[in-house]
Amino acid sequence: MAEGTTTGRLSLEEVRASVRRIQARGERVVGQLRDEAREFVARAKVLSLEDARRRAAEAVQQLDQQGDRLGRLVRERLAELLAAARTMLGAASTSDLAALTSRVSQLEARPAIEAQDLAVLRERLAELEQRLEALTKAA
Repeated sequence: MAEGTTTGRLSLEEVRASVRRIQARGERVVGQLRDEAREFVARAKVLSLEDARRRAAEAVQQLDQQGDRLGRLVRERLAELLAAARTMLGAASTSDLAALTSRVSQLEARPAIEAQDLAVLRERLAELEQRLEALTKAA
């Protein structure tokens, strides 16, 4: 281009001024980016803290459910072991005891055997015992 035309040519001072403006704008942009990055990190920390709390709450809930399940299984297993031990020992169950208690109550409600009837029953029992001994000796 011709030197006489000012279109398209800048002086050194104009270039320096443009560089300073661009540098100032760049510093402002970098400052804004730095501030936004700090805000983003702070927000991310809050979000990660909320996420950690949520995950912790879920973990506690799962542990509670597993604890309930485990407790139920332990109770069931103990009931099975108790029933097996009761059977092996020949001990009466709660329902057996209830039935026996009911039977005793019924027997207690019956009229008492008179002493004379009791004496007759004892004599009859003694006779039967003697006959049984005689039969076992004869055999």
